[in-house]
Amino acid sequence: MERIDRDLLLRDLCSRIPYGVVCEGYYMEESGYGVPYGSRDRIVGNVDGIDHIGFDDGEVYVIIDGIPCELSDVRCFLRSMDSMDDEERKCLKTLVSEDLSEFGKFIKDGHGLSHDGLYMFDKQRQLDWLLKNHFDFSGIIDKGLALEAQNGMYSK
Repeated sequence: MERIDRDLLLRDLCSRIPYGVVCEGYYMEESGYGVPYGSRDRIVGNVDGIDHIGFDDGEVYVIIDGIPCELSDVRCFLRSMDSMDDEERKCLKTLVSEDLSEFGKFIKDGHGLSHDGLYMFDKQRQLDWLLKNHFDFSGIIDKGLALEAQNGMYSK
């Protein structure tokens, strides 16, 4: 896995952990001295966390249901942006604020606006919604770094 893809996957995965992202990973059982043996086993489950374990291999591990898998052997199940239905599109649009009074003086006078006129707070709320609903807004499915989630994998 190239460094740029590794970094993209790691950033994306870390931001999804609080939302219960499901991943597929592969691992090998180890003998008593850290020497792998047998075949690679597949696991599908929730990500418990990210860790840097091992000696000096520099590998990052994703912990899936208690099993450490090398980051390069892990793929998240995500929903493509095309799979968003009309109700979800409407929900995403409602996260744009019209009432500025709740955000205080910083935003009231035009501070905190992004180049497209959306408030940074609104963008954060939209990003959180996309993460919570497991949408692939980074394009990692197309890069082969994630898998398309099956219908119903993440209940609404």
